[in-house]
Amino acid sequence: MRVPAEPGLRQLAAAVADGHDLQALARPLLQLLQNITGLDSTFLTLVNTSADELVIAYAHNSGELVIAEGATSSWQESLCRRALTEGRASVSDVPATWPSAAAAQQPGITSFISVPLRDAHDSVVGTLCGASSGNTAADEHNVAIMTTFAQLLSAQLARETAHHLRAAQATVLEQRMNNLREAAERDSLTGLCNRAGIHRWLEKALGVVASGDRRLAVAFIDLNRFKTVNDTYGHAAGDEILRRITGSLSATGRSGDLHGRLGGDEFIVAALLPAHACVQNWTDRVRAAAAANVDDIHVTGSVGVIIREPATPATSVEDLLNQADRAMYQEKRIAAATR
Repeated sequence: MRVPAEPGLRQLAAAVADGHDLQALARPLLQLLQNITGLDSTFLTLVNTSADELVIAYAHNSGELVIAEGATSSWQESLCRRALTEGRASVSDVPATWPSAAAAQQPGITSFISVPLRDAHDSVVGTLCGASSGNTAADEHNVAIMTTFAQLLSAQLARETAHHLRAAQATVLEQRMNNLREAAERDSLTGLCNRAGIHRWLEKALGVVASGDRRLAVAFIDLNRFKTVNDTYGHAAGDEILRRITGSLSATGRSGDLHGRLGGDEFIVAALLPAHACVQNWTDRVRAAAAANVDDIHVTGSVGVIIREPATPATSVEDLLNQADRAMYQEKRIAAATR
């Protein structure tokens, strides 16, 4: 059997090793391997020994025998494992060699060659194989070439595994960072955004408003005579009022809206609304939610609302909150004047 010149083979192996993924590397190698060995089919398997599973990842079929990609079988019962366990890289008469193996009785398989793919810990992670319906012997040179190809594939598989591991680690790290940020931006009593969370949400919202087609509604809520509640009924009752206000405010709007507690008895509710949306309906819902009852204690909130229209000049979060604060105190003055 004619084998390609060694320098040319090395050059091709080096070229295909630059394949961007396992498939891009495996397919030309399988075709080259078929040309070298003359076997009907060459194929790459991936192995999960703990799950006793072998899957045909990629196959190159050029003769009567067809190996189907995606086919799965037991690793323990496979010809690949038998060849590895018995140190038989090449078998020219499979039925006679392994008469008790179920895989050996598969129609068409007479010749078989297999070398393992191993990871950095020397564990088997796959096999590079060839099979034929005829009696096709593979010499030591062919086995050596297959071993080289298997090493290339093992290296590519290791690179991809390391990449996925790094990506998974990055995802876990990002999730941990998000969890820490979330905890740092939550009020411990109410679970609402705290001042830091409020600032981050409003900073993003101002960027959206500046880009064009959304308006920002911000409501500043201050609970009326809340200090009297704490002084008269105790902090436990005051905390319960805060939790109930939290529940009613959180029920307004959508899940992506801002519901926050600046501290003490001050709350912020904000939403990005379509430019044509009726802000008064949103304002009415927030004002209706700014009240709570605990036994015979009734607390209401003064609500000041400001609107940032699309494409308005930039402002800071602090300026925005100050404007909403002034609007709230204006509401307090109006309410006091009408009593």
